[in-house]
This record gives sequence, C-alpha cells and structure tokens, in this order.
Amino acid sequence: MLKMMKNRVWRPFVGGRLLDEFQGIYPAEDGHYPEEWVCSTVKATDGTGLSYLADGRTLKEVIGYDLDVLVKVLDSSSRLMIQVHPDRKHAMDYFGSPYGKTEAWYILDTRVIDGVEPYVLLGFREGVTRERWMNLCEAQDVEGMLSCLHRIRVHPGELYFVPGGVPHAMGSGVFFVEIQEPTDITLRVERLSPDGRTLLDKEMHQGIGFSRMFDCFHYEGLSLNEMLKKYRLETSADGKLITKKHTPYFSMELLTVQEQAVVTVEDYAIVLVLDGPDRGSEYFLQESTCFCGGQQLLICRGKSGAEREG
Repeated sequence: MLKMMKNRVWRPFVGGRLLDEFQGIYPAEDGHYPEEWVCSTVKATDGTGLSYLADGRTLKEVIGYDLDVLVKVLDSSSRLMIQVHPDRKHAMDYFGSPYGKTEAWYILDTRVIDGVEPYVLLGFREGVTRERWMNLCEAQDVEGMLSCLHRIRVHPGELYFVPGGVPHAMGSGVFFVEIQEPTDITLRVERLSPDGRTLLDKEMHQGIGFSRMFDCFHYEGLSLNEMLKKYRLETSADGKLITKKHTPYFSMELLTVQEQAVVTVEDYAIVLVLDGPDRGSEYFLQESTCFCGGQQLLICRGKSGAEREG
C-alpha cells in the first residue's frame, strides 16, 4: 500500500476552499489550485500532475507503468469554461491518443456562492445543431451557448456520468471526485477564461483546428428528463457507483467501514479516505488491503490487467 503526497494542480478557474478543509489545510481559501490529482501517472498540459511518494519518487517510477484512469478531487467557486472531451475515436484520429476522456462525477459537498445555488451544465438541449453551436462560438455569445446546455441543481451524494463528446461545465459551489480516462485533452468554446485571460485559438482547440474541434461534440439534443435518465446515475445500497454496465473504462465504489473491511484488488485500486482516521489521504493499492474502523472510502479502479494488455 503506497501513500501519496498532496498533488495540487493549477487551473484557470478559482476554487479549493472545501478541498483545503478536506486536506486539513488552514486557513482554507479559494485560489488557483482547486484540483488534487490522486495517484496520478498523468501530466497536465503544463507538465505538472504526477503524484509523488514521500521519498521523492513518482508513483510511475515505483510501479513502472501508466494507469488506465485518472482520479481528481475538485472544488469550484467559479464556473468552469464550457468544454468537451473527445471520445476514443476522435482522440485517436485527432490526437493520436488511445484514450478519450469519458468521466464520472461523485458530488461530495456543495456551497452557495454569491447567492447562486450549486449546479452543473450537462448535455445539449433539444434542437441544438452543429451549425448553431459553431455560430454561437464564433460570435462568442456566451449566454447563447449557456442556454444550449441543461443547468442542473446538484446535491451531495449524486453521481453523474459524462461520456466523451458530451458538452459540460461544472458550475460554482461544487466539491466532487472525478474519475476519468487518463488524458488532459480539453476543448473549450469560450475565449475568455474565468480569470479574465483571453485564450489563444490553440488553447481552445488544442492544435487540431476549429472544424475538427466541433467534430468532437455529440449533437444529441435531449429533454431534461431524458438527460437525467441517461447521465444521472442511481447509487446502489451496496456502494457500487460505477460498474461495467456503465462503462468498460473504470469503476467506482463507496465503502463505509464500521469495524473492518478488506479491499480486494485484481490489478490496482486508488483509495481516497473521505472521512474518519486519515481523512483526505490517498493510497495506491496493488494487493488486497485491510482498512479498519470508522472510515468512509472511495475506491476507484481501472481496467483489469488482462483488459489493459488486450
């Protein structure tokens, strides 16, 4: 069992106060380090993001391979930019990456920011076409783009599944865990960042050009009820949050430990201690491990070794 050091990553949006509290950092405050990358073998676009052990070695150096998932803990006090991530086909065709960026969000906590209830933006509304979406982006009609997406009030304990190709943006006041395919490929339609900086074209389309960027969106317009049925997942009593019925790419489980629980590892697991002893700590597991007493654990797994090699 390997215990990771804290691994905060800079982002253009502001947040992190609830993440500070979760990690025992005081005074807790919002800033430009609102994300923790958990047991990460992935680099962000700025070269940061790799997880380290206390002895100075990276997790990748210790285990000798790249993980099939990336887990993050994020806290937003400002809305993130409207974005999309490619599915696997477009990731390979346009970026030469075997991974797209399908992801899932488990909401840990929320807060009201400047009177605004916590929310997410997820999926196209009915009637949104590629032509309309491109025209709104070209005109930088941000209000028009926002009106094309569903705005959903979120609550702690909710779970959302976001396949590659589905447009989205995390709103303000949301503290959540994200599990995703291991890339940092993000395509943005807003030119002005939350911190007031004007993005260059390449920062929006990541070098593939605007036409290809718009290829990466799935233009499936849904009603609110259809969208919630498809992307807001029901959580089961046994704590199984994400399973193979949802995606072959990763799984997620919430485990409450009263006296003792054994985490069984087929290939590897990433464990985040949500509450109880060692709250906020993160562990990388390569073998079955016992956790004891009064803890709540979020367990994230990639594909099995056989699946990875295949």
